[in-house]
Amino acid sequence: QKALQDINYWPVKEQLKIKVDTNIVVIDSGIQVSHPDLAGKNIKCVDGTGRGAVVDGCSDGHGHGTNLAGIIGANC
Repeated sequence: QKALQDINYWPVKEQLKIKVDTNIVVIDSGIQVSHPDLAGKNIKCVDGTGRGAVVDGCSDGHGHGTNLAGIIGANC
């Protein structure tokens, strides 16, 4: 939290809040959709390995994709 204070993050963040729908694509190890930072997000997964679309939800065997998606879509 101190680093965010040092760069004056919080006042700038409030000024930059924009209420629009945004689509973001994450190409990574998968996404754990039950992660708290991703709650309420509209997440669709596709298996890019050529095995077809993931039908029963997403999975992330490595955790990296979940970390990335959590940073992008976190509720701060």
